[in-house]
Amino acid sequence: MSARTSVTVSLLCASLALGACSGGGGGAPTPASTVTTPATPQTPATGTPTSGPATPGPVTINDSGSTNTKAFTVILSFSGMATITQNQSDGGGGTASSGTTTTATVPSSSTAQLFNDLAANVPVSMLGAIDCPKSASFGTATIVTFRGASSGDLSCSGSGSGESATQKVFGDVTSVENAIGLSP
Repeated sequence: MSARTSVTVSLLCASLALGACSGGGGGAPTPASTVTTPATPQTPATGTPTSGPATPGPVTINDSGSTNTKAFTVILSFSGMATITQNQSDGGGGTASSGTTTTATVPSSSTAQLFNDLAANVPVSMLGAIDCPKSASFGTATIVTFRGASSGDLSCSGSGSGESATQKVFGDVTSVENAIGLSP
């Protein structure tokens, strides 16, 4: 197919969150439908190729920490490279804006699963949209930011509409955290 690749409409819709992909009627696209897109992204002003194939932007995972766990932030690229910033002391709460920074590689299977599940749930602000009771001392909050939107606390998921997506993404995040040694 020369310099073009065939992408399924369902993947394109999930990746770009285009309402027009469903034909405006809200129905799901059929996996057999395809569109052809350039293999190399083009800069808007010049139309000249940019470096490499189009990839989604990074995912940022923030864990607030608690009285006895350190807050941390993970910035995960589609390639699996993770930059981890962890607070120096326990009980920081909030985000890990100061502390030690390290890098790690997340297995491609865990990375792909997280990116696929997030792309299927754009905007991620709809994830973790419920509140849940937490211990004042030991409760943590896990929030992801993807494509300019931030989720609610993913560790708060119930059985309501859309909560299975929250549970799935929280499981993906936990898998990434385990892969880089951040979960207890």
